[in-house]
Amino acid sequence: MKVALISTLYPYPADVGKKVVMTGMIRFFCETISPENFFLVHPITDSSVQNSQRFKNCTYSLPSGARKLINIFLHTAILRKKSIQESLFFSKNVTAQLQKIIDDIDADIIVFDTIRMGQYLPLLDTGRARNVLYLEDLFSVRYQSMIRALNLPEMKSFNPLGNFEKHVPTVLRPYIKKFSFVQKLLLSYESRLVAKSESSQAKSFPDNLLINRAEAQLLSSWGGRGVHVFPPYISSNVRPYERTWKQSPTFVFLGGLDVPHNAVSLESFIDLHLPGIVKVIPNVMIRVIGKNPAASLLELVKKFPANVRIEGYVESLDDVLHSACAMLVPLLFGSGVKLKTIDALSYGLPIIATDFGVEGVAVSAANEDCIVENDLSKYGSWMAKLLDQDFNHGISRNSYQLYLRSYADQSIKARYKQIFDI
Repeated sequence: MKVALISTLYPYPADVGKKVVMTGMIRFFCETISPENFFLVHPITDSSVQNSQRFKNCTYSLPSGARKLINIFLHTAILRKKSIQESLFFSKNVTAQLQKIIDDIDADIIVFDTIRMGQYLPLLDTGRARNVLYLEDLFSVRYQSMIRALNLPEMKSFNPLGNFEKHVPTVLRPYIKKFSFVQKLLLSYESRLVAKSESSQAKSFPDNLLINRAEAQLLSSWGGRGVHVFPPYISSNVRPYERTWKQSPTFVFLGGLDVPHNAVSLESFIDLHLPGIVKVIPNVMIRVIGKNPAASLLELVKKFPANVRIEGYVESLDDVLHSACAMLVPLLFGSGVKLKTIDALSYGLPIIATDFGVEGVAVSAANEDCIVENDLSKYGSWMAKLLDQDFNHGISRNSYQLYLRSYADQSIKARYKQIFDI
């Protein structure tokens, strides 16, 4: 059996959530059908980092900046048939390149990465292949969440482009990043077009994959065919339970700092709530693990030199998560499953999170395996309570068991084999 994944990016290093899910999918295919029979199709500009799976790479060239601007004007603004993100990845040249690659591979299964690549299905002859659309999240739901966040009184800054910014023509970026009214109009317009594409593509593909169960149910209600809940395959092995926490008041925030829900939520949390937390726990330390912090965040943490440390991207999280008291996930908005939450569960690390931080994760309603708290002013009290060793270890053990039941190697691989019929 041969499998091809047509992606919008090269997913190594796996330093953001999307890449973590994709590398897990790749690892599954390489383990199940062998690396020689797996083909990753990705933009040629994203191929600089080597991977350890030794699968076969096929590359295509992205549309030029001029082509992107024409697409946005014609297909998005005038015809209203493509969302902005689809227009940024669309061209006849890419279609021709993908067709040649598909003909050469002659795959049994072709996985298309989100609506950005799914838009090409009607233009391609995929032969005998079974076509699968990996939607990740419903971006239309994510954009509606962003619009609501823009109206929050505590909103300090916002870059809705996040790590997608590199695909947007340079001339458009300042206007999108600077003006909130432009952001609201753009997000509202894009959300409608994306929802239209998500619905139509989900009807064209025989199988559609979403990480979040609630979003999978929503897509099914829109008429999507073969909608599957696709849990992330994070680790090929269950790590042993071996926490090294010594009752220190050290907490962790984990996530890409150029991702809007992470950046906005963290800045708001530090600015509005950390002063109160310091009064309760004077020697509290929040380790922020994530790359690409905004200048506003770096300036803000200067006010708390003894209580916040921006550490950037960390290759191995073992020491960080084994030794921490808990993970903080005080998200003000978002969509889909937060991989940082599942990461913490896999280490048996207690979590304090808003509903957005545990969305799509089957935590208990009684704060037995995760503390769910939407009132950020109460985080200080929960953090102080977690400094009690017995309480901390009780939450820790329960969170680890939740991971074993829902996200460990055997259960995820069995689910993937069922979805892909391998």
